[in-house]
Amino acid sequence: MFAYKRITSDGKSSIGFINGDREFVIEQMLAQGYALVYLKEISLIKAPLLFFTKRDTIPVRDLIALTRQLKAMLDAGITLLSCFQIILEQAQTRVLKKVINSIQADLNSGLSLSFSLSRFPRIFSPVYVSMINSGEIGGMLAKNLEQLCSYLEKDQEIKNKIKTASLYPGIIAVVSLMVVILIITFVMPTFLGLYQSAGVDLPLPTKILIAVSDFIRNNFALLVFGAIIVAGGGIYLSSRLEKRLFIERCIYKLPWVGDIVKGLAVVRFSRTVGTLIQAGVPLLQSIKMMEGLTGASVLRQIMEEAGAMVSAGSSLASALKETGIFNAMVIQMIAAGEESGALEQMLVKLADYHEKEVLHLVDNLLAVLEPILIVIVAFFVGGIVISTLLPMFSMLDLVN
Repeated sequence: MFAYKRITSDGKSSIGFINGDREFVIEQMLAQGYALVYLKEISLIKAPLLFFTKRDTIPVRDLIALTRQLKAMLDAGITLLSCFQIILEQAQTRVLKKVINSIQADLNSGLSLSFSLSRFPRIFSPVYVSMINSGEIGGMLAKNLEQLCSYLEKDQEIKNKIKTASLYPGIIAVVSLMVVILIITFVMPTFLGLYQSAGVDLPLPTKILIAVSDFIRNNFALLVFGAIIVAGGGIYLSSRLEKRLFIERCIYKLPWVGDIVKGLAVVRFSRTVGTLIQAGVPLLQSIKMMEGLTGASVLRQIMEEAGAMVSAGSSLASALKETGIFNAMVIQMIAAGEESGALEQMLVKLADYHEKEVLHLVDNLLAVLEPILIVIVAFFVGGIVISTLLPMFSMLDLVN
């Protein structure tokens, strides 16, 4: 395998990979009218990584567009190599061009598409690669690409909805905190100088506010350092498996929040495993893939235990029943799917149902959280304003 950089007659350069004898590759390049900048022999496994850094990735929307384009062109009878050539000509980003160049080189060398994609794990997940591999083996690549589009779109849709729903209370909290700190740190000292020059006796709320203001201004660097230490400690604890498991299990027990997290776990599991089985991936392999996909330690542990039980001959419903995360309705529907031989359809239906339930829970939580945030903000801001203005009445009495 050789990595190359070549220049066309009109001065455009391109990089890629090609398999073959060195002399033959050079003759082929020159015969096609290319000027070689370099030709370097490299390991087959490391080939796509030569020009690829850890930060190189593509947005999910671009991955969905790539998948949908590929499916549409295959349906139209265009060969796989021609599909990627068309996609390369339309590619807008440097990273995507690198990836397509590598895929084309692999396909030209006789490698499978799934093998080529598997060497870009930051872009193509194990689910993506497995569905492509299953499609190649079963001769249903276009069908599996359509299922991949649906899977990626639904997964991204629920993530975007939850992010959007949590954005408003987050903005309120951050802005309110900034306003409170601004008033205490900069506005209050101005009024304090006025009151001291007037010789006014300060009421207790104002004295407390002044003490808080002085503490923040005099120990600001210490407070920032303390916040960094706390954040670092939280990151350290979350990196320890036993601590992370304990924290996640505590989150599962929280009202509302725990139900939302559990619902998201059910949606992720059901949609991923259901989509993989529909694409022809065996059940046990689908469960194993969930171990690598999820960032939640509890869910990963559950998948490991469930995979071991299924491997030993247990049914999926029995394996999941022991976890305590999946409720009785989920277990019963999975058991019904296994008995009827329609497990994949049942899992996809479960994912659709719980997705609606999760979004409903998020809406209910925000409906309660928003007025609570407003009351808390009004309490603190109102208390600060009142504490600031109370000495004004004493000044008015002195003037009278």
